[in-house]
Amino acid sequence: MTAIAEDRTIPPAVLFRAFMAIGMSGFGGVLPFARRELVDRRNWMTDAEFAETLGICSVLPGPNIINIAIWFGTRHGGALGAIAAFSGLVGVPLVLLLTLATIYGHYAGEPRVSAAVDGMAASAAGLVIGTGLVMVRRVQPDLATGLVLLMVFFAAAWLRLPLPAIIAVAAPLGVLAARKRA
Repeated sequence: MTAIAEDRTIPPAVLFRAFMAIGMSGFGGVLPFARRELVDRRNWMTDAEFAETLGICSVLPGPNIINIAIWFGTRHGGALGAIAAFSGLVGVPLVLLLTLATIYGHYAGEPRVSAAVDGMAASAAGLVIGTGLVMVRRVQPDLATGLVLLMVFFAAAWLRLPLPAIIAVAAPLGVLAARKRA
């Protein structure tokens, strides 16, 4: 299946509902759900387009998923589309988060609550890693791009280097790898 045409307009209400579904899909990491919604379910993007968009949005200030929502909303609905996608993504989850934060404030000292939060953090990390593996399998990067990917994963996961340092090294290497491929 192919993605929708770049110039196709998507009504703001449809963008709002799609990004609300993404926002309501999980706490602490909805990127896997965004990929599933935009690529698999709605066919609005291809895997390659999603990976490219994620790459661009990762170097912009702010959370990646919010950058994706605003970029996608603008591309397919102009300013109203950007507002609709952003509002859908963060509106209802924000209300739920404030409610949960209030409840958590009362029960934070409970061992079961602490264990549940640890379990949710592990689940979110697993979803992000799983999404990355699915994207790599479907996009099938060339050797140079794959090496940059492995270097970034190693630097972040094992060396725990700061993100700006990783980007400062990986971005030029990624550009060089892309130029070779082109």
